[in-house]
Amino acid sequence: MTYTISVRSLASQQLQQAYDYYESQQVGLGVSFLDAFHQVLDLLQKQPFIFQIRYGNDVRAAVVKGYPYLIYYRVNEAIINVLAVFNTRQDPQQLDL
Repeated sequence: MTYTISVRSLASQQLQQAYDYYESQQVGLGVSFLDAFHQVLDLLQKQPFIFQIRYGNDVRAAVVKGYPYLIYYRVNEAIINVLAVFNTRQDPQQLDL
């Protein structure tokens, strides 16, 4: 079964901020970050339960390879809801799920 991805507004904003930051550091680095992010989403569409539960009884966290980011998500039937794209260098208290 292939799952549908739904990205919460806050997660879209966080993704854009990460892209902008990396692109400001080096041209093309933001694109590289987005590629790594989309590789995780591709994996989640095929195997959404591959990553462990981190919060409550249903919020999972996937690592963005090569970057200090976690993708927090919830699986509801055939939909993967991306809740946050979180920089692990930030205070975890700022995480809004």
